[in-house]
Amino acid sequence: MKKIKLIIGIPFRKYVIKQLTCLTFMLIYTILTLIFPGFISLVIDKGVLTGNLYEIFKNIGIMFLVGILMVAFQYIQNISFYKLAQTIIMELKNRLYEKILITNYKFWEKYSVGDILTIMETDVNRLEILLTNTVSEIFVNILIVIGISIYLIIIEWTMGVCIIILAVVFAWIQQKLGAKVESGMVRLRNNIGELAAFTNETINNVSNIQMIGYYENIKQNYKNKNSNVVLNSLNQLRTISLSRIIGMGFNVIGIIIVILVGAYKVINGNMSIGLLFSLTVYVQRLYSPIINIGSSYINIKNTMPIINRIVSVLQSDDYIHDGTLQNIQKNNFDINHVSFSYKTKEILNDFCLQIKSGDIVGIVGKNGSGKSTIIKLISGFCEPNKGEILYSGTNIRHYSLCFIRSQFGVMLQKQFFLSGSLRDIINSYRNSIDDNQIYELADLFNLDISKFENGLDTLIKENASNLSGGEAQKISLIHLFLYDKPVYILDEPTSAIDQESEEKICNSLIKLLKGKTAIIISHKRDILKICNKVIDFEGEERYEEVNN
Repeated sequence: MKKIKLIIGIPFRKYVIKQLTCLTFMLIYTILTLIFPGFISLVIDKGVLTGNLYEIFKNIGIMFLVGILMVAFQYIQNISFYKLAQTIIMELKNRLYEKILITNYKFWEKYSVGDILTIMETDVNRLEILLTNTVSEIFVNILIVIGISIYLIIIEWTMGVCIIILAVVFAWIQQKLGAKVESGMVRLRNNIGELAAFTNETINNVSNIQMIGYYENIKQNYKNKNSNVVLNSLNQLRTISLSRIIGMGFNVIGIIIVILVGAYKVINGNMSIGLLFSLTVYVQRLYSPIINIGSSYINIKNTMPIINRIVSVLQSDDYIHDGTLQNIQKNNFDINHVSFSYKTKEILNDFCLQIKSGDIVGIVGKNGSGKSTIIKLISGFCEPNKGEILYSGTNIRHYSLCFIRSQFGVMLQKQFFLSGSLRDIINSYRNSIDDNQIYELADLFNLDISKFENGLDTLIKENASNLSGGEAQKISLIHLFLYDKPVYILDEPTSAIDQESEEKICNSLIKLLKGKTAIIISHKRDILKICNKVIDFEGEERYEEVNN
């Protein structure tokens, strides 16, 4: 129940009220469907067999009115359940997305991108029926089964007892199948997550795959993963279908019992033909709710692994810590005896660094020596295993995330743009900024916007596929310095830029970073010339400070 409450998202009392409203419409519809077959015996026994046209038309007229009400309440029921479902699903997706946006590196050690995409798109949608119709349907179907069973016992106790015994046997079989369905869904869910992750990773790198010659290997790997999904899906379908087949068997046996017992009673004058016909309809009507109860149970078992997966994301403690402080005195950093590891790989060991307000600090070193990790630690994406990072004399964990984002301008080594116009990418915060400001910064960073087909209105495609590496870095720099911030962190800002442009960019950075605190990570020595202090990561444990 706690998991369901967490997933629902809306106040539980509000959910119960909406569920009861939907249940009311479903109950009215169900009662009407139970009443409807009763008029058949009235038409036959009181009208057809006696030749009374009045009784025939009277009862057919009532049947017609009941049929209209059935259709109307089924429509209202469907709309009510759909509105409730969409409200729950929308809120759940919003909460999952918000949670994912603040996750840290530990979270992504446990989940792949493909796994999260599967949760967001496939798993959440599968919960729609479970959280709305299923609860009410189980309740109503149980009432129908009890009601019809009592009616059958009253009319003919032998018939009723046989039907009830069949229902108990069917329920026992469903319980056994449910356990099998749940374990099968865990395997299928893992297969789907692996396939989604592999698909996402390879499609985002199609050009690289083509150029380095991995095409055949990748293709075969995809086929194997896809085949695993299909095979496990087929096994799951077989188990669920077996449940329905058993239900159909119950229906057939039930009808045979009713016809045998009923025919015997009709021959002996203890039952009318109309009543026998009605009982046959009621047994068929009993089949549907019993099958639905079994299907609902199987559906619950089928979705339990999904519920557990969604809840594990919502309750994950692997998120960036959000403090409350929103003011500082100076833009200085103290990294005190920080140690950090990715799983078992040690990256930093007892690392210390002081960055005074107004310092421009360069960091250089070998791949894997911890340069980019420093950025992740300062931004909060990673947390040190030991030691602390102080910003303006206070542990950085104590500051509000929104405040930190407003203070830091960060340019990552791998450029990230959402597809859209060049103007929207540069001014992603949609501030009221004049185009002239963009053109001025473009000139400082040696980007000729006139070379773009439609200038600032040029559409930048997904993954910036129509930009060169150098253009992407220049656009990132323009975007970064369009918003005035006291701290700038640049990770390999000129790695893809030609030497002529780099010289101009370095001169521009000298002007733009005046009075700012900055950290620049680079393999290129030219840009490090603008730094007043350089930290040289020579190895895993050696950090050498070089003053310019």
